[in-house]
Amino acid sequence: MRARSKVGVAIFTLTLGFALGSCKKGGSSGSPDCDTEIRYDARKVEGRVDAGKFGVEATTSVAAVREVDQAVERYLSRWRTLCMDYKNGAMSPDEYRGEARLLRERTEKLESLMLVLEHAPDAESYQKALKEIYVAMVPPEQAVDLQVEFGVLAQKPGETSWSVVPPNGSIATGTNVYFTIRTSEQAHVYLYQETPAGGINVMFPHPQMPMVNPLPAGQDLRIPPKPGFFTLEAEGVGLEQVHIVASIEPLAKLETSLGKGQTTADELACGARDLSYNPGTQCGDVQARTFGLAQPGDAPGVSMKAANTAGAKSIHQIFAFQHTP
Repeated sequence: MRARSKVGVAIFTLTLGFALGSCKKGGSSGSPDCDTEIRYDARKVEGRVDAGKFGVEATTSVAAVREVDQAVERYLSRWRTLCMDYKNGAMSPDEYRGEARLLRERTEKLESLMLVLEHAPDAESYQKALKEIYVAMVPPEQAVDLQVEFGVLAQKPGETSWSVVPPNGSIATGTNVYFTIRTSEQAHVYLYQETPAGGINVMFPHPQMPMVNPLPAGQDLRIPPKPGFFTLEAEGVGLEQVHIVASIEPLAKLETSLGKGQTTADELACGARDLSYNPGTQCGDVQARTFGLAQPGDAPGVSMKAANTAGAKSIHQIFAFQHTP
């Protein structure tokens, strides 16, 4: 029997008298109190959602829901303050109308986004909907919105041109490869390869590369820097996986694990969440695999895109390819 998580988000339906006649200046006897003027119905939307919709993101998802609730409460408080300032003559009608409209639009958007979340058919749709709510409602200085574009460029033996490799594509032995990465925020990036035999090859950070973490935001960076590249050797034919980890904050445990002579993909996956390593398939009570939202690339030179889920500060995704003889 699978565990289920219960998450509640308070949705506020607000109404505002934009003619400004009902939020009057001067505190006249006919003027209503701002607490009643900014009316809302706290309709709590509770979903008993299959924990599979959260995956390893249950903790961060629940935390994100709480941040959304807190943000909405702050918007309501600000709205009441605006009303009082207007009534007391501290704001002009235009000032009041402009800021109040922005608050109303934000809260109305929450209601429409919650309908999408409530009817999400699967885990990916649920996480995307929750992330959209989180980014839309939580103030930009507080919300974490990390996005990564990752490209795999291959030069076949005997050729001079480079071509983009799609997820689950084929790369032959002897092919030269380099990676491109672009992050929406300054981020600590880690790349390592998991071979069919379970071996780990660390590709970044690398002591011989003139690049160090954190990587700057909004720049197309090449790993290794030009004119360097990696070459696919004869051993390791089969399914190969390149792990891409990006984090707003440095991941000390992952850096330590990558620096070891021997390590495992599970240990590294635990480090990608900055959690203590458990030698089984779990990092404590969190499954030790990938997390975040991913989709194929839709821009030139981009193989795949990834983004953090709501409330998470890091991403861990895998670019898989078939290593052919």
